[in-house]
Amino acid sequence: MSLKYEAACGSVIGKIRSRNEDNFYFDGHVLDDYPEQEAREVLPPLFQTAMDGVHLYAVFDGMGGLDNGQAASATAAASFKEDAERIKETLMLSETFFTHSVSHMNARVNSIARSLKQNMGTTIAAVGFLEGSIYVCNVGDTRVYRLRDRKLTQISMDHIAKVPPFLEGKRHSKPGLTQCIGISQDELLLEPYIVEGETHPDDVYLLCSDGLTDMVSDEEILKLIHEDEQVDNSVQSLIDRAMERGGRDNTTLILVKIQKVF
Repeated sequence: MSLKYEAACGSVIGKIRSRNEDNFYFDGHVLDDYPEQEAREVLPPLFQTAMDGVHLYAVFDGMGGLDNGQAASATAAASFKEDAERIKETLMLSETFFTHSVSHMNARVNSIARSLKQNMGTTIAAVGFLEGSIYVCNVGDTRVYRLRDRKLTQISMDHIAKVPPFLEGKRHSKPGLTQCIGISQDELLLEPYIVEGETHPDDVYLLCSDGLTDMVSDEEILKLIHEDEQVDNSVQSLIDRAMERGGRDNTTLILVKIQKVF
């Protein structure tokens, strides 16, 4: 049995931000490969069909404000792209790849931060596919979800601080991150969440920045993905819904659907 991967990607600035501090790796491409992505709306989403082999996707959410957040996510995406292109040639994939790649990204972001004497960082959520296996890696609160049998499950792990009870449910009580790319190894140990699993035919995987999850509930995400079999249409629907709800942050997402080919 061979596998086919249908994937779509979208990234928008939103209605409040003046610059896109998100980035992505879309199985060979990063945000900088698409200058038109700097526009407020991107139509249609990027689309790709691929067959067996190593396929990698990632979403980054930069922090540090304007130039710094953008620099952090772009640096991490470029670093991940270099590592991804090397591993794809070997037709091998493992947890070690993600451990090393996260370390490389962290070193590069830290180097730029030191040279600019500025604080900056980025989250990452990444998935890798090979022969029916999936590897999930994340640092921060950028998420990976799996849609299987009409059930949406988060399969990444949020690296967030616990909110004190008296702040739970308050409007501005979003907890801070306990992990991000850009951590100084002298101050804190960088510990990415990495897990391996198996894919099933018709699985759909969603990678997204919090520009989506802060605006759209899991129930709505499930409904919008399930309503349309075309991943590019679902990406557009999810982005549209986040914008309808206010578009307060940059929003970047990737959808990957697994299909078997006999």
